[in-house]
Amino acid sequence: GQHDPDVESVLRRGVVVESVTLTRPGSPTGGDDEQGNPIIGASTTITVEAIAVAPLEPQESAELFGPDNRGGYRLFLPTGTGLESTDTVSVRGESGFQVWGDAGLVGWVSRFTSWAPGEVAVVRRSS
Repeated sequence: GQHDPDVESVLRRGVVVESVTLTRPGSPTGGDDEQGNPIIGASTTITVEAIAVAPLEPQESAELFGPDNRGGYRLFLPTGTGLESTDTVSVRGESGFQVWGDAGLVGWVSRFTSWAPGEVAVVRRSS
């Protein structure tokens, strides 16, 4: 039977991929500072090769008096990326995108084959 391609075999065929950077905020260390506030550990930065990056539909912007194409992206990420709603995402050299919805709960499947390579996430500019 026909074998569905995995992500690596698709990448080897010369499909262009884009890197996105995920910044995950640090977790409480369990200690408190001098004012009694929880001490938060360092943030973690992860670079992921996205399978595809697609701009979202433009949104109307009162500031720009028309469509705003900087609103966000739909990211098609490899299985196991583990994007979290608290992550900040950098796409195409622009930082400050926030995850909308439950990224890890939505997968995507090719409509032409049963290939199911990963996760889908929507990221939008944080306001």
